[in-house]
Amino acid sequence: MKVIISNNAIVPYRTHFLNMFFSKYKGEFEKLLVLYLTHSESIRNWNNNSEAEFDSVVLDNFYQARNKKTTTSDIILNRNFIKYLKSTDIFLSLGYSYPTYLVMAFFSKIKGIKTACFCETNISDSKRSILKSKFKKILLNSLYDRFFVPGINAEDYLLDLGISKNKIVTIGNSAPFSISQEEINYISDDNVNRSTLNLLYVGRLSEEKNIVNALKWIEFFEPSINITIVGSGPLLTSVEELASYSKHNYKLLDNIEREKLPYIYKSNDVLLLPSLSETWGLVANEAVSCGMALFLSEHVGCAPELIKNNGEVFELLNKSDFLRKLGLIYENIENYKEASKLLQYDISAEKNATLLYDALRDLYEDN
Repeated sequence: MKVIISNNAIVPYRTHFLNMFFSKYKGEFEKLLVLYLTHSESIRNWNNNSEAEFDSVVLDNFYQARNKKTTTSDIILNRNFIKYLKSTDIFLSLGYSYPTYLVMAFFSKIKGIKTACFCETNISDSKRSILKSKFKKILLNSLYDRFFVPGINAEDYLLDLGISKNKIVTIGNSAPFSISQEEINYISDDNVNRSTLNLLYVGRLSEEKNIVNALKWIEFFEPSINITIVGSGPLLTSVEELASYSKHNYKLLDNIEREKLPYIYKSNDVLLLPSLSETWGLVANEAVSCGMALFLSEHVGCAPELIKNNGEVFELLNKSDFLRKLGLIYENIENYKEASKLLQYDISAEKNATLLYDALRDLYEDN
C-alpha cells in the first residue's frame, strides 16, 4: 500500500502522531510520504524540535499570505506536487480548505488514485447558503472517496452537507507530546494549590476564542480562584486590564514551548475553552492526557468525545449556565480529574493510529 498524506504546515503534535503511526505500521506500507504546503503559517510560530521519522517534503509555494477572512490560516498556493502523486495508491489530505488540497485530489481522481479527506469542521462553525452547500457537496463528493472525522460534530457537519454516511469513518483526533503518557503521568502535581480551584486557558487571545467575555463572567463567581492564561494575541491588552482589577488571582504567561506544557497542565485543575468557534480543540486532548477537568463551550467540536463525567459544557451566550457549571466543577473537581484519567487510552495516539490504519486499509481494499 502506497500512501501520500498532505498537511498544511509542520506542527509538532502532527509530527509526534505520524512518528507513532509510521513506527507502528511501517511494515504495512510500500510507501508513506507526507507533503507539507509550507514550513509554517503566519498565525503560529511553532518550535519544531522533534525530528520526523517518516519521509516528508515541503512543497514549493509561489504564494503565501495571511487569510484575512480567518485568524487560523494562510492562503497558500503550491506547485510541483504532481510528480509525488503519480505513483501512489491513496491520497489523504488533512483538510480541504487549501486550494492545493483540492487540486491534488482532482489530479488523483483523474489518475484513479483513491482519495480521503480528514475533516474536522464543526457543524456550528458557520451558516451556509443553500447554493453554497450544494456546490460544496458536489465538490467534496466528486473529489473524495472517504471522509475521516474525529467525532460526531464533524460527522454531523458532513451529513448536513449531504455527504453519504457510508463515506464517513471516525478515526479520532490526537495531540501527543514527545514524551509518553507514562512519563506525563509521572510528572508531579505536588505544586497544585489545593486550597482553591486552579483554572487554565491555553490558546490565542482573539475574538473567536471568547476568552475576554468568559473572564468577565468569572468576575461574578464566588469564591476567588486562581486563573492562569497562556498565550498571546490581539486581545492581550484586554486580558491584562481584566487581570489588573480582578478579585481572582491571575498569572499571565506568554506562549510556552509546547513540550513544556504538560508541566503547566499538571499544575492546574481545569482547562477553560470558551470558544465561539472551535472545529475540535486539541488543547482539550492535551489537558485530558494530563488528568485535567474540562470546561468547554457548546461550540467546541471535541466536547461529545472528550467530556465523559470529567467536565462540563456550557451554553455559549448564557452567563447563568456558565456560572452554574463552573460551580459544579469547583465542588467536584477531584472527581472530574479522576474521570479524565480514565479517558486517556480512549483518546490516545496509539488507539487513533490503529483507527487510521484500518480506515486506509479498508479504502485500499475497497473495489
